[in-house]
Amino acid sequence: IRNMRHFITIVLLILLPLCAKADNSQLYKQLDAALEKRAHYVEVKEKSLNDIKQGAKYVTSNEDKLKLYEQLANDYKAYEYDSAMTYVKKGLVLAQKSNNILYHKRFQLSQTGLLITRGFYAEAKNIMQKIEPKEEDPLDYQFQYYYTLYGLYNNWATYCENNEFSKNYNQQKVKYLKKAIELSPKKDAFYYYLMGELYYYSNQPNNNKTIQCYKKALSMEKTNSRLHAMTAFALSEIYQKANNLALMEHYLLVAAISDVTSATKENVALQDIALFIYKHKTRSLKKAQEYINLSLEDAYAYNNRLRRIEISSKLQMITNAYTDEIRATNSMLNIALSVIFLLLLGVGISSLFIRKKNRLLKQKKDEITATSAKMEILNEQLHLINDELKNTNQKRERLVKVYIDLSYKNIERNQKLRTLAVRKIKANQSKELLSLLSSSSSTERENKEFLTEFDKFFLALYPTFVNELNQQLTESAHIQLKENGEMPPILRVCALLRLGITESSKIAGILSYSPQTVYNYRSLLKNNAIDKEHFEENVLKLCMVIAD
Repeated sequence: IRNMRHFITIVLLILLPLCAKADNSQLYKQLDAALEKRAHYVEVKEKSLNDIKQGAKYVTSNEDKLKLYEQLANDYKAYEYDSAMTYVKKGLVLAQKSNNILYHKRFQLSQTGLLITRGFYAEAKNIMQKIEPKEEDPLDYQFQYYYTLYGLYNNWATYCENNEFSKNYNQQKVKYLKKAIELSPKKDAFYYYLMGELYYYSNQPNNNKTIQCYKKALSMEKTNSRLHAMTAFALSEIYQKANNLALMEHYLLVAAISDVTSATKENVALQDIALFIYKHKTRSLKKAQEYINLSLEDAYAYNNRLRRIEISSKLQMITNAYTDEIRATNSMLNIALSVIFLLLLGVGISSLFIRKKNRLLKQKKDEITATSAKMEILNEQLHLINDELKNTNQKRERLVKVYIDLSYKNIERNQKLRTLAVRKIKANQSKELLSLLSSSSSTERENKEFLTEFDKFFLALYPTFVNELNQQLTESAHIQLKENGEMPPILRVCALLRLGITESSKIAGILSYSPQTVYNYRSLLKNNAIDKEHFEENVLKLCMVIAD
């Protein structure tokens, strides 16, 4: 079991940094996404502040106004120094005017917190000495007092950078931190954060209890809060001292994201990420410069002189490194361009020799291309001729079929008549034969059958004839087929004109009409034609392409 535990521990030690690195890449994307929405988070913050300001207009009670001023001062504390100080001063004036001693001390305490952020430590200490809490003061005021003292000595010790005063300041900050914890509400996120601070400054920075307390506070707090950012930043410092760079970077990113989403302008995480990138080359120096510039913007927006000086020194360092990187890149580009130039020169000389060969090849290719083009044209012409021949043969076959069908029917009709005549003569029925031959009904039936067959064959041969003929006539004179699909008499006259039969007598004989009737139809057609003078010539040109 013990060996198994050792094995699991070793595996975790190997895998955790790899997972952290993968997670950090995702966190960089989240940070960049949050930075793109900075304006939105600021807008949300401004709206929240404006809502409180609007509410203050309708408050008449001095104590209620003092509460609102304190809330505004606290909300502006990490967002905009000047506005926070403005509401602190308003609170001081109103508390003094209304003789509210407790609120006067509370606003002095807020004033001290702001002075600490600007580096006015001595001035802050002087104020703190005047407002030391008494036993009868509320516990929350006592807690804020000792927590503010802890912040004062913590910042003062950091500012001294391990000089002869640092030891005393460190002792003082731990002392007041313990007093703050005694007065702090238990088991909330801020309590665990303070416990983490106590373990951090009392024991080794990689102490398990320290990390446990910070992570407990982190899990209990919203990601877009100031406390969440502070806790994540504290964890990054622990892992930095433990030389765990992957987890240090991880919690710096978490802190920076919380700073951006909570619209905190008094921040450190983003500039530390820029410095981390500069030192460890985890991202491009361009990204580091982008982050440090945004940190400087926040410092100007908050109006923190010390933070601006601190960031400016880092900015100069990162900018110089970025400039050096650009110069190195440009040197490499110049070398690459020189090599490319020499290569291009070699290619140019080679291309002169190749061009001569290509010229000869191009001449041959042009000749072959010209010959191929001529062959393609000839092939296309042959295809067209073949298509025309096929079409002509098809037309001939159809015309022959029409002729054979009509001839066959006429021969069959004559054969039946001949057989009937022979039978009647042999039977001495000449009178009946004469009566039958003289009957007009038989002739009319035969003529009707002929015309029906004529209509059918002609329209099959020229299916577009009616439409094309109507295009030669005025709209009011358009001709339509009968309901049964047969052609009216005037259309049959046009059909015979299309077939080249122009004599009215022949047309009258074929259709069994009188010559006068045919003449009247032809006159009517010419009178209604669009081109009267050339109407019959135009009819001969209809349906030049016989449909398949």
